[in-house]
Amino acid sequence: MGCRFHRLNFVTATLLFSLTSSIQVVGTGLIGAASVSAQTTENRSKEALLLYQAGTQQYNQGQFREALQTFQKVLALAKVKGDRQGETVALNYIGLVYFNLGQYPQALNCYNQTLVITKKIGNKAGEGATLNNIGALYTTLGQYDQALKFFYRALVIIKQVGDKAQQGKTLTGIGSVYNNMGDYNQALKFFKQALVIIKQAGDKAQQGKTLTGIGAVYKNLGKYHQSLQFFEQALVIINQVGDKAQQGKTLTGIASTYYILGQYPQSLSFYKQARTIFKEVGNKTGEATALTGMGPIYYLLGKYADAEQTLFAAIKVMELLRNGLLDSDKISMFETQAVTYRLLQQTLIAQKKTNAALEISERGRARAIVELLSSRISESTANKVTIKPLEIRQIQLVAKKQNATLVQYSIIYNDFPLDANQKWRPAAILIWAIAPTGEVRFRLVDLNPLWQQQKTTIRQLIPNYSNIVMEHPKSEQKVSNASNSVVAIVQRSRNDFWIEVALVLIVSASIISIAAWLWRFRCSNNTILAEVSRKSRWLIISLLMLLVAGSNKFLLLLPQNEPIADSDRGLGFVFKAQKFSQSDRLKQLHKLLIEPIADFLPKDPNAHVIFIPQSFLFLVPFPALQDANGKYLIEKHTILSAPSIQVLDLTQKRTTGIFYGGSNALIVGNPTMPSLATHSGEPEQKLPSLPGAEQEAIAIAHLLKTQAIIGDRATKRAILQKMPSSRIIHLATHGLLDELRGMNSAIALAPDPPSSPPYQGGRGKVNGFLTAEEILDTKIKLNAELVVLSACDTGRGKITGDGIVGLSRSLISAGVKSVVVSLWSVPDAPTAFLMTEFYRQMQQQPDKARSLRKAMLTTMKQHPNPKDWAAFTLIGQAD
Repeated sequence: MGCRFHRLNFVTATLLFSLTSSIQVVGTGLIGAASVSAQTTENRSKEALLLYQAGTQQYNQGQFREALQTFQKVLALAKVKGDRQGETVALNYIGLVYFNLGQYPQALNCYNQTLVITKKIGNKAGEGATLNNIGALYTTLGQYDQALKFFYRALVIIKQVGDKAQQGKTLTGIGSVYNNMGDYNQALKFFKQALVIIKQAGDKAQQGKTLTGIGAVYKNLGKYHQSLQFFEQALVIINQVGDKAQQGKTLTGIASTYYILGQYPQSLSFYKQARTIFKEVGNKTGEATALTGMGPIYYLLGKYADAEQTLFAAIKVMELLRNGLLDSDKISMFETQAVTYRLLQQTLIAQKKTNAALEISERGRARAIVELLSSRISESTANKVTIKPLEIRQIQLVAKKQNATLVQYSIIYNDFPLDANQKWRPAAILIWAIAPTGEVRFRLVDLNPLWQQQKTTIRQLIPNYSNIVMEHPKSEQKVSNASNSVVAIVQRSRNDFWIEVALVLIVSASIISIAAWLWRFRCSNNTILAEVSRKSRWLIISLLMLLVAGSNKFLLLLPQNEPIADSDRGLGFVFKAQKFSQSDRLKQLHKLLIEPIADFLPKDPNAHVIFIPQSFLFLVPFPALQDANGKYLIEKHTILSAPSIQVLDLTQKRTTGIFYGGSNALIVGNPTMPSLATHSGEPEQKLPSLPGAEQEAIAIAHLLKTQAIIGDRATKRAILQKMPSSRIIHLATHGLLDELRGMNSAIALAPDPPSSPPYQGGRGKVNGFLTAEEILDTKIKLNAELVVLSACDTGRGKITGDGIVGLSRSLISAGVKSVVVSLWSVPDAPTAFLMTEFYRQMQQQPDKARSLRKAMLTTMKQHPNPKDWAAFTLIGQAD
C-alpha cells in the first residue's frame, strides 16, 4: 500500500502568488511550507494562479493526463519569473502525476530535481515531503530497502518541522513497506501510530489510505473478517473525499480478501469495479493488479479462456510499466509481477497449450538482462536489435542454431497467490525439452508427494544450497545498513579441511550423548561432518545431542567468530544440521528433473544439453545428478546453462573469432589479498593467501603462452585496464557472496595504493574488491570469449526472476560470451587440477563445454567426491 496517490483538498490560493489573506493548504509538507512564501510574495500572475487551481482539481479527481499538461505550464511560468519555490511545487506535482501514470523514471527525475531545489532554498518541509514521494516510488518498484531509507530520512525532517499530517503519511509509507516485506507485526505498529496522528491532523484522505493498509495487514495475518472491517471503514471515508485512485486500491484489497475466503463471485465483482476505476484515472499498476486478481478466479470457475485473456492483458500492462527503468529497478519490479506469468502458464497448461505456456515461461524470465544485452549489441552494430518476446518458432530456431537440446524449467506453486507475501511450497515443475530439430516435448512433474511423503521440498534437496554450502543467519542490523558494504554481507565458510568424527555412543532411556575426536576426512557414509577453520581442527566436540539412525548423515558446521582459514577461496561461518544423504539427494533430483525427459536427451555424450533453470534451480549441480545406477549426468552429457533462451540467442550474436593464447589471455592468481571485517564493527583481517590458486594461474599461463599476474601486480586498477582487451580472463582468487542484493558479490584483487585516484566508475574507497555492481556501473565493454571465476560461490547471488543477480550476470551483461563460475565453496587443490585440465583440453579442441566435461571426468578419477569437481558450470556459449 504505497502512497501512490497524494490527494490535496482544493485550495483557493497558490504557492506561486502573493495574497493578503491567510492560506491554508491541506496536503504535502512541501505545499504547507511554501504557503508561507505565498503570503509574503506579491504581484504574482493571475494566470498561474488559475492554472494551479485547475491542476490541483484535475489531480484530485484522477485526471492525471490533463493535470500533467496544466502543471507543465505552471512550471514554465515559475521558471520565467525565477520562482524557485514555485518550481518545486510544480515539479512535485508533475512527479506525482507521472507516478500515478506508471511512468516511474520520469517521476523519479522530477522528485530528484525537487530535492535539489528544496535543499538549496532551505525548505525542510518540502524536502521531507519529497523524500516521502521517493520512498513511495521505491515501494512500488519493490526496492524495499531503498524505500525505508527514504522514509526514515523523511521522518527525521518532518518531526523537526512538526508537520503532523506529513508525519502520518510517512508512518503509513513505512508500514506499507514492512507489509510488503512480510513483517506484519511491524507494519501494524506503524499503521496504528500513523492512524492516531492522522486523526489528530484531520487528514481524512490519508486516514482512508492508512485504514486500507491496516486491512491489508490483517488479510496477510489471516484475520479476514477484521480485514474486511477496516477495508469497509476506509471505503466510506475515501468515497466521501472523492479519492478515485485510492478507492480502486481499497476495492482491490476487499476483492483479494473475498478470494481467499473462497467467495469468488464477490471477489470478481470488486476486482471489476477496481479495474474500471484504475482505467478511468490511468493507474496502470492498479489495473495490472486487478487483472491479475481476476485471472485465477476465472481459472477456478473453469473459464480458462477468460482467465487467459485477462492474464495476458495484465502482462501487457506490466511490461509497459517497466519501460525506461534502471536495471536494478526492473529486476525488483519484476519480482512483484512474476506471479502473473506463473498464473498464465497454469492457465495455458490447463488448456493443453503447452507451446504457448513455454512462450510465457520464456517471456517471464531474465527480461532486464535481455534488454542490457540488446542495448550493448545495438551500440556495436549499425542495426538496432529488437527485443520482442520469443515465439515458439523462434525458440525452435535458437535450438537449431545452437545445435543443442534446450531444457527449460518453470516452477509452479500449490495455489494461486495474489500477494507476493504468501509463501507456497512448489507444487509442480514444468519441463520443456527442445531438440535441435525443433521438436518440443513437455512434461509436468508433481512435487506434492515430496512434501506429503518425505516432508521435504525440492529446494531442500539441492545439496550445495541446503548442506554443502550453508546459509548465514539473518542479519540483526537495520535494513539501512544491510547492503552498505561487502563486509556487512559476506558470507560463509569455505574451508577445505573436513574433519572426521569417531563416534562414541552412550545410550540411555531418553538421550544419546556423543563424544568425538575430530580429524581430517572426506565425506563418507554414516558420519557427522564438521567444517571448521584450520586453527580449530584440533578441537574436541563433546556432548553432541544428535540421534543417528540408519544411514542418515548430518552436516555440522561450527559457529562464526573463527579465524579465517588459510586454504579457502572465500570466508565465513555456519552452524546447522541436516538429515539427508548427499547421494540420495542427487538421485532424487535426477528423478525429478532429468528422468521425465531422459528419453529425449541426445545419446551422443558430446552433444550439448543447455539447461535453463528458474529460481533456486539455478543452484542445482546438474553435472553431479545421479541416475538410479549411480552414474553422474556429466558422464552421459555435455552440459551448459543459461538464464533464458533469449539470452542464449543474444550472446551468440556477439560473434568474434576465438584465439586461445598470447597477449589476449589475462591470467590472475593469488593476488596480494585485501582486508575486510567478517562482522560489522570488527577490525579488518587480511584475506589468506591461496598458494594453490597461484600455481593454477602459473600452469594455465604456461599452457596459453603468457605470463600470470600474481601478488602485488594483480591490482584492481591493473586488471580493470586489461579486461576489455582480453579474449580469455581467468581469475583464481577469493570470491565473496552477497545473497541479499547480489550486486555486492565480489572477486578479491590486490588493493591499489592509497594514493591512487579513483578508477573510472569507482564507488568510493579502492579496496581491492571488484563487485558485480561495479562491472555494470563502470560500463566496461568486455570482448572476452571466456571468463573463468576460479573462486567460491561466483555463480551464486540473489535469486530473482532475472536469474542469479551476481558476478556471472554482470559479466554476461558486460559482453562476455561464456562464463565459468562455481556454485559452492571450492577446495583449492582439486580446483587447480580441474582448471589446468580444462585449459589443456581447450587447446586440443575449442568447445568450452566439452572441455569442461572432460576436465570434470579427469578430476573425478582423482577426487571422486562431487564437492571437488562438480561446482563449476558454464553459462553462455560453448564455442
